[in-house]
Amino acid sequence: MPQTVAERFKDDPNIETYVTGVNVFPFFQSGTPATDEYQAALRKHGGGKVVAGVGTATGWVGGKLLEKVGAVLPEPPTSQAILQSLWKVKNNDLNGLTLPLTFNEGQTAPEVVCYWPVVVQGGRWSSPTNGQRTCQ
Repeated sequence: MPQTVAERFKDDPNIETYVTGVNVFPFFQSGTPATDEYQAALRKHGGGKVVAGVGTATGWVGGKLLEKVGAVLPEPPTSQAILQSLWKVKNNDLNGLTLPLTFNEGQTAPEVVCYWPVVVQGGRWSSPTNGQRTCQ
């Protein structure tokens, strides 16, 4: 997961209904501080050229993780300091933007299966779970 998901699907006359899941918050979602910040950043920095989608949402999540990890780095930052800060991340979903992340030194990340169901129908995206993720 995810299958191919593109914002343009909502405008495709050949797609009557499309149901899938995404592994980060639904890119069209707003209404929480974390998703509103993403939407505002797209409006401010996208210049009308950046289209919201799973790619931009995934990049945003990566940036938010780096922001969290980087908040406690020494000056100048080092690779080791980044790793040490990353290893302090435990069960953190970055305010609902992703699945709960945990990093442990010398170990692979624990397997967590979560997704957000999304649907495009009638020319619009929606979330049948109102933007809540499903974890197994």
